[in-house]
Order: sequence, then C-alpha cells, then structure tokens
Amino acid sequence: MSIFELALTQLRAQRKELRRLTHNLHEAQWDYQPYKHLNSIRTTLIHLLIVDRAAIVKMEDPMNFQWDALVTEEERQSSPAKLLDLLDESLTNVEDHYRQTYQALPLDTSVHLFGSDITVLGALFTLAAEYGYHNGQVSFLRQASDTSWEYYTAD
Repeated sequence: MSIFELALTQLRAQRKELRRLTHNLHEAQWDYQPYKHLNSIRTTLIHLLIVDRAAIVKMEDPMNFQWDALVTEEERQSSPAKLLDLLDESLTNVEDHYRQTYQALPLDTSVHLFGSDITVLGALFTLAAEYGYHNGQVSFLRQASDTSWEYYTAD
C-alpha cells in the first residue's frame, strides 16, 4: 500500500470510529450539552460534514468560501442516521477528490487547506487529526451523557 493510500485509510478509520462512538445512542444524547459553549454530538457531526465539504471547496477555490453555506438547513435538521450517511458520502467525496487530483503528484506537492499552504500528505494527516479531535469530543459527550457506557468495550 502506498503512503498516499495509507493516509486515506486513516480518514476512513476515523470515520469508522465515529460510527462506533455513535452506535446505539439514545435520542436525548444527540443533543446533550453539558455546558452551553460545547457542541452536541449532532452539531459536531454537522461540523464534520462542513469540514469534509470545505476540504474540497477550499482546494478548488480558496478565495471564495462560506463555511456555513456548505450545509443546508434541511441537512442540519436531518436525523442522526441521515447525518451519518451524509458523512459517509462526504468522506467518499473527499477520498475521490484526493485520488483524482493528487494521487499522481509527489506527496510534498503544496496545496491550500483551511487557510494554509501544506503538502498533500500534510493535508491528509490534518484531516485525519481533525476527525480524531472531533471523535474525542463525541466520546466525551457520550460518556458524560451515559456514565455506564464503556469506551473500551463498546462496539
């Protein structure tokens, strides 16, 4: 497996972890906020959908970008199952974009991602780190809203 493909597998692994973290959530847990300044699990998933879409838009046109316009009001009101499906679709779009646009280029090719110039490989690792960070948020919210949920043994 190439380093490029290995980096892409990290994106998929992080999304698989998000699915595990949200498996069998109770309805009230999706919107649980222990503090007003924290996102809920639902709003974190909406943010990740924006991140996926922004990762493509920012690379295609870094000067024209409206963060909140990347998700429709209908998508914001989606069920948790629909949000997870949208996230699977958006990740596939990110993977396809990277493969079609950057796979044949050297890994140290400079690209523009979220306001910074970074290498292709760095962009993939940045996205994987972003996904992991938000998985941590979801894990915290899940554990805070259900103290009987066991991170290490949950499927």
